[in-house]
Amino acid sequence: MPGRSARIKRNAVPVKGTWDVLPHGMGVLPTAASQSINNTIHNEQSPVPRDTDNSGLSYQHKFENLNGKSQEQLETPAVSLTAISKLNGEPIGNIDDVPQYPLGITALQESAEVAREIKEEIESPEQVTTLRRSKRVRARVKVNEDDVGHGSPPKRAKQTLEQVKLEDEAIHPGDELKKTKRVPRKTKDNPYGLTPGRSPFPEWEAPSAAQCTEVYRILADVHGEVTQPETIPAPSLEIAGCGEVPFVLEALLRTLLSGAVTFDGADNMVKAIIAKYGTIEDDLAKGSIDWNKVRLSTIEELEDTIRIGGLANRKAKAIKGTLDMVYEDNISRREAYLVEKATGVPADVYGASQKTQGQKDLEILKTERNILSLDHLHGLSADEAMEQFTKFPGIGVKTAACVILFCLQRPCFAVDTHVHRFSRWLGWAPAKADENDTFCHLEVRCPDHLKYGLHQLFIHHGKQCGRCKMSTVEGTKEWEAVVCPLEHLLTRGKKMTKVQKKIKANIGVVDSQEDEELESELSEVDEAIFEGEM
Repeated sequence: MPGRSARIKRNAVPVKGTWDVLPHGMGVLPTAASQSINNTIHNEQSPVPRDTDNSGLSYQHKFENLNGKSQEQLETPAVSLTAISKLNGEPIGNIDDVPQYPLGITALQESAEVAREIKEEIESPEQVTTLRRSKRVRARVKVNEDDVGHGSPPKRAKQTLEQVKLEDEAIHPGDELKKTKRVPRKTKDNPYGLTPGRSPFPEWEAPSAAQCTEVYRILADVHGEVTQPETIPAPSLEIAGCGEVPFVLEALLRTLLSGAVTFDGADNMVKAIIAKYGTIEDDLAKGSIDWNKVRLSTIEELEDTIRIGGLANRKAKAIKGTLDMVYEDNISRREAYLVEKATGVPADVYGASQKTQGQKDLEILKTERNILSLDHLHGLSADEAMEQFTKFPGIGVKTAACVILFCLQRPCFAVDTHVHRFSRWLGWAPAKADENDTFCHLEVRCPDHLKYGLHQLFIHHGKQCGRCKMSTVEGTKEWEAVVCPLEHLLTRGKKMTKVQKKIKANIGVVDSQEDEELESELSEVDEAIFEGEM
């Protein structure tokens, strides 16, 4: 059954004559007092608003085509301005400022069928003011869609426009304040994440040169002055040491043996290796362990030899790997120098451009006599030597730093367990800084002339002072029996657990010899040796 509005349209009868009130609630017909009814448009050249509906045709063009009659044949009075306002759905201002729109009255006096055709031709969704609210909203949305130019569905057009506007005006802090991607410190070429020449804690101002001098002076007054020897002593047959020997390879491997074990354990391993493989009698490396014989032995044999000191399997694997790399490097350097002699083309090996011909000949001679050597690294700076040493298996930052400090005699603040502990207690490094970061920080902050002395004094004082030993805590008898000369500068943070209190109460003071066996000069586990094992 047709709807009510459809039936009304079909049964509508044209209104004859004039009217005072326009139909469909379009307002009162203007009178002569407000506006002349006979004000019509007779000239086609007069300005006529060419507003268009959805079909894109102007109202003037439509009127010219109604029933084949031109506008000149239709004597049309002016339409109420209020009606035009309601047709367009827009508010109206001053009536005198708005032009009149023509409407064909003659055509409306024809038959009902012609009237309906005219109505269907003229009426559009935006002109009908009696539509339901939902249809009026859809009509306005369609107009907004045409204005915006988006292809979104009509119901979404207005909302989409608002969203686009909000997105355009919105501030995107993610674009402006984008967090800088962190560049990884540890890379293939820098496996320990070292920062040569700069501190990993740039805002951490301690230690100053004055603080380093003060601590050195306090410890030197207690334990004696420490100075670096001008001449490096010959290798000891009894003591492993920590790199203070004249031969670079000897220093590197002796320091490796000293890592993560007690002093006695390291000394026992060196004695066992000397007893098994012997030393070199050649003047080119007199007194050094015959490392080429160690290279030619099996890894199982080497493990059995050094098992007395501890961590034999890890250390044997690292020593064998290092010796194989050194042997291959010595062979390639000899060949490059021989080619240089024959052709005059400079040898393309590390450090060759800084070597004299006598130094190159010495390298050739050592290789021909089966003497493994890294002595060509003697002239490197601390940073260059650190890069070269840490390429070998099992050689971490602590081991490399000790060789640089004691064998190459370059200023380098080697950080072992004692140095690391005092650095945190003194506030020279953040409490959670690891040994490698502490090393990088102290390398920048500590004066070069104090690095050797502070390293040695921290180790000595850490083993001698009852309050600074790793095994003692506040509240014990040993603690109370000692006055540390650095007490006013330290913030230890040591706390004794209930178990420790009970043990200390029952056992009493721990013998200093037993404490020494619990600590080694490099007692913390070397990162390179135990990588992936802990």
